[in-house]
Amino acid sequence: MRVSAPVSWRWSRFAWPGMAAGVIVVLALVAALARHGPSTHDGGGVFVEDYLRRAVGQHHLITSDPDEVRRFLVRELGIEVGPLRASGLELRRVEICLLEGRRGAMIVYAKGGASVSHYVVPRRDTRPRKPTLSKPTDPVLSATLPVVTWSTDALEQALVGDLASSELMQIAEGEVLQ
Repeated sequence: MRVSAPVSWRWSRFAWPGMAAGVIVVLALVAALARHGPSTHDGGGVFVEDYLRRAVGQHHLITSDPDEVRRFLVRELGIEVGPLRASGLELRRVEICLLEGRRGAMIVYAKGGASVSHYVVPRRDTRPRKPTLSKPTDPVLSATLPVVTWSTDALEQALVGDLASSELMQIAEGEVLQ
């Protein structure tokens, strides 16, 4: 006759490997999130992703009137920012977007046959930074769209579009000087 082991001993003998496997899975997920966590605005990739999906959100305004865009940005984001004033840029529309959980705006322009988007994202913890040419972290995107990022005391900004990187940089530098 065979005597069976107490139930608690059998359960613990099988439970420990399962719990250990669970801990390993959780640690692997934490490590993966740390490696592939949210990108920073400096990297530019977050702007390209949003540009390609044409912004998140339902609030938008189709207009070429800079004053309407200013009022829209004050109403929706509480920021006093107007459209870019660079020569050759034609204002098309403004949309609310979501970047890394922060609500911002994407102001869309046309220049010749090219489309250019200017992102403005309010942030209290931003330090001023000069315009910098960034490349998206995704190698496929980096071959297609240049990104210029910069910031002021309260705004993260970026330009993404179908223009050459030198043209985007010239527009951003002109905006910072104004």
